[in-house]
Amino acid sequence: MEFAVIAELVVIAAALVAAAAFDARRRIIPNACVCAVLAAHALGTAARVLAGADAGAEAAASAAGALAVLAALLAPALLARAQGRAAGGIGGGDIKLLTALGAAFGWVAGLAIVGLTCVLAALVGSARGMRTVALAPFIALACAFVGLLWAGGIASPISG
Repeated sequence: MEFAVIAELVVIAAALVAAAAFDARRRIIPNACVCAVLAAHALGTAARVLAGADAGAEAAASAAGALAVLAALLAPALLARAQGRAAGGIGGGDIKLLTALGAAFGWVAGLAIVGLTCVLAALVGSARGMRTVALAPFIALACAFVGLLWAGGIASPISG
């Protein structure tokens, strides 16, 4: 793995740890954590392009990842609103962080992170009798799991 990819992943991991800790205590994800993910990905992408990667393909993969995650997160809320029900559910910081991760890791890994985050949060929340949970700790766990699959060659993100 090249230095740019390692540096990108280290910064993203640090941002996820900070987001998880902050969200667990205050139930808010600081925009600085989201910006750190996006900045790390932008610098990692620039390094890959300078090393010969196709800039158009990198941009397309990032856009596809962000849009797929955003669509998956917003579709249930829009459907609930169209049916006259209260949308409830996921917070804006969670949406921003997951969308940034979709841009960084591509649509396949991004959607896997969303799905695994929801499953983990539902299981833990149900087991503890909680009506709401801070999602960032589960987002971080899901990223770690998907990252292990990626490192083991079982899954591979499109961008990053």
